[in-house]
Amino acid sequence: MSPSAPSVRTDAVDVSDARPRIRPLRILGTVVLVLVAFGILSFLVTNERFEWPIVAEYLFNPSVLLGLLTSILLTAVAMVLGTSLGVVLAAGQLSDYWPARMACRAFVGFFRGVPPLVQLIFWFNLAYLLPRISVGVPFGPELFSWSTNDLITPLTAAIIGLSL
Repeated sequence: MSPSAPSVRTDAVDVSDARPRIRPLRILGTVVLVLVAFGILSFLVTNERFEWPIVAEYLFNPSVLLGLLTSILLTAVAMVLGTSLGVVLAAGQLSDYWPARMACRAFVGFFRGVPPLVQLIFWFNLAYLLPRISVGVPFGPELFSWSTNDLITPLTAAIIGLSL
């Protein structure tokens, strides 16, 4: 054998014969998780205070299903409007024009800091602070005017609050 020839190992391990290691802590963790899941399931099924027959009776009530449909509609509309507004504000924050950048940062900072529940309560009760919403020339004649209660319905207030 020449000194420059590569040596071939004859004691190499073949990975196709390898077996996974036994990991006792993973087995113990799995057993604990299964026992906890079984305990929770047992609690849900056997506890009479949940009154499952009453839940089953009202689960598919038309008013409950209408509320579910309204929630799904509200979610979809708020997601589309929120995403659209978010894209515009993100583009404004990347702008070279500093007044637009600062205005977008202030808007995002403000609405990030105000909890969504406070926003929902504010928009729902806007008519208390502003009984009429009007459009017109500043400090001049009023062109259009609407009652805030007619314009901001509970659904509209929810859409505005969740979109922002």
